[in-house]
Amino acid sequence: MGKTTVAELVVAQLSDAVLFDPEEVGFLLRRRVPVPTGDFQDLRAWRHLTAVAIVAIAQEHQAAAGRVDLVVPMSLTDATYRAEILGALDRAEVELHEFVLTAEPAELERRIENQELDPGDADRDRAARQWRLARVGPVSDRLSSLVPVPRFVDTTTLTPEQVTAAILQILSEVESQGG
Repeated sequence: MGKTTVAELVVAQLSDAVLFDPEEVGFLLRRRVPVPTGDFQDLRAWRHLTAVAIVAIAQEHQAAAGRVDLVVPMSLTDATYRAEILGALDRAEVELHEFVLTAEPAELERRIENQELDPGDADRDRAARQWRLARVGPVSDRLSSLVPVPRFVDTTTLTPEQVTAAILQILSEVESQGG
């Protein structure tokens, strides 16, 4: 189970919801510019274009439908990058309900090991897996210091459908409280 799987399930449950995956921006940039660190989040262009795209998509849908639930699966744990992107969303008055899906590190590693990340290329698949595995510890360590503090959903023992239900329940509670 991953962020995108849950995001797709959330979108399927919300009328008028739209999915935007910032990895698409990263894949586009990766074909056009060098990514020395291997992480497209390290590119200023990725952070800028991601924020601009989120704001633009939200504004376009807002103008057309009066409201949009934009679902954006993205791991954003670097404090500087968070401030950059979330600051842009705040300045554009894009309402944000942030959920961070967590799991025990051993479970994350098991999930990564069992994922097929690049089915057409065994070498790239192996490299992507190793890159993700190397990030489990550092990313997990940064979760407790995220600002602003998101809502955490522990997925260790949950199915994607249960995670989706938990997120929708929290959103329902927030909406009933007027915020």
